[in-house]
Amino acid sequence: MDEAVEKYEKGDKDIRRAIIENARGYIRLLSSHILKEDAILYPLAEEILGPLDQKELMEKFGMVEKEDIGEGTHHGYIRLVAELEKELNIS
Repeated sequence: MDEAVEKYEKGDKDIRRAIIENARGYIRLLSSHILKEDAILYPLAEEILGPLDQKELMEKFGMVEKEDIGEGTHHGYIRLVAELEKELNIS
């Protein structure tokens, strides 16, 4: 997708279809992955981890976002998707 976006930015408007197809494929992959997390992984983790373990885990997730990837990064990705949808005239 990076290469296709670079080509699009350089003026290759024909690559738009490839960007859309790749993005839709990625959506399908993520949807399947998230379904597995929601249906299998998270329920299993809730059975195994006690309340204190879960609290500690959430705190550590927050620390990773703040210190390693940058606070608010996931919100930035949500904005990026909205901008791309608008620019490519898709939703």
